[in-house]
Amino acid sequence: MVVLFTENGQRMENGFFRGSTASIETRLCSHGGQQLLELARPRRGRKLVISGDTRPCAALVEAAKDADLLVHEATFSDDEQERALETKHSSGREAGRVAHEARVRRLVLTHVSSRYDVDPSKLLAEAREEFRGQAEVAYDGFAVELPLRD
Repeated sequence: MVVLFTENGQRMENGFFRGSTASIETRLCSHGGQQLLELARPRRGRKLVISGDTRPCAALVEAAKDADLLVHEATFSDDEQERALETKHSSGREAGRVAHEARVRRLVLTHVSSRYDVDPSKLLAEAREEFRGQAEVAYDGFAVELPLRD
């Protein structure tokens, strides 16, 4: 769960905060209790959206519209769609679908179940069936550079 606070220590829920280095917007999505989505725009021309531990939702698609990078969980494959629904997680395919619907430039899958630690290619393949842009799976030490748009 991501919980954000304003500069004066107030908890943000479905709000917007503009600081000196970034603007952050939060939106609710579902994962049992409360789940917040963080959207940061540290520089004009870059948009990063991080989806936490959650199911796909309209608020996420809206927040991710035209993002440079969407980091989205992909806990399960299609084979375990029922379990994804039951545990309020997403599949690789669903992450790809969100990326496609939001027209993001790049997708990074994260929060991958340990059953895919050795070979997450199935999750990536399912995401790529929905999303034709650049897609990859995060790993320990993974780093991303977000260049300014041309």
